[in-house]
Amino acid sequence: MTRSERIYRILVRAYPREYRARFGEPMVQAFCDRLRTATDLRKLVRFWRGIVVDWAMTVPARHWEQRRARKLARREWRRTWSEEARRALFFARYEAMGFAHAQITPEDLLLGALRQDRAFAMGALGATAVEEIRRELQAPLRPHEKNVQFARRVAFSDPCKRALAHATEEAQAGGSARVAARHLIGGILRGEGSLAARVLEQHGCDLAQIRSQY
Repeated sequence: MTRSERIYRILVRAYPREYRARFGEPMVQAFCDRLRTATDLRKLVRFWRGIVVDWAMTVPARHWEQRRARKLARREWRRTWSEEARRALFFARYEAMGFAHAQITPEDLLLGALRQDRAFAMGALGATAVEEIRRELQAPLRPHEKNVQFARRVAFSDPCKRALAHATEEAQAGGSARVAARHLIGGILRGEGSLAARVLEQHGCDLAQIRSQY
């Protein structure tokens, strides 16, 4: 690796993380290809002048684009997801971190939904079933001993992401403008194979029953 390439790789780190992940290596490859044309000192100085000018203009632009995209995504999130659904996701994250999960699972999501919309859960399942479901989901787990650190990011697992996508579809199919906590339960039931879905089905909860409560 040449000195110029090492310096350029350091400059690339200034771009947003997502942008680097997609374009970092292609940018380095393009840089190395262009570097071969700088065959003398004068051409090398001119080459680096162009690189620095381009870097100074594009780095702020890429960060601004990312901030704008995140702002639009948050606006769309608030428009699509109700306050109670967002609280259910907060509780799901709390459950995940309380049991030291690396990711938020459908089981965490179900516990969060049951905790947030307790009235709906008891109406659809019954108070006894709700408590039994909670115990069955938590029985194999050991609570994390240290305090929950909410500053740490906990991502959704792939099965949980699918459940969230199904929940959005459930809300739309039911004519709801926004996703509610009860739609999360429908989304979990559509994710076949998860422990959360199996426990719900074992307690006589099926998708048709949940949809009738939307």
